Amino acid sequence: MDSDNKTPRMLAIEQARGKDIATVLTEMSEELKSVEKVRRALDLDRRTLREWIYRLGLVVVVPEAGAGGRIKERTDGRQEPN
Repeated sequence: MDSDNKTPRMLAIEQARGKDIATVLTEMSEELKSVEKVRRALDLDRRTLREWIYRLGLVVVVPEAGAGGRIKERTDGRQEPN
């Protein structure tokens, strides 16, 4: 996603962390093991994080146990959620 389509908050997080926002989200979800923990660490509300995941073409993968969820890049080439 080019910077024209990113929110000021996305750009601020990228600048602070030195990485693209999609990379920040996926890496944090692997490290923290929870989408909710990513949301809290970045001080975002649930709606904002859901919107960002959608806009960035990412998906939330929930393990079979049903706890935690991870943010991942789409592997099916689609941009819209299924």
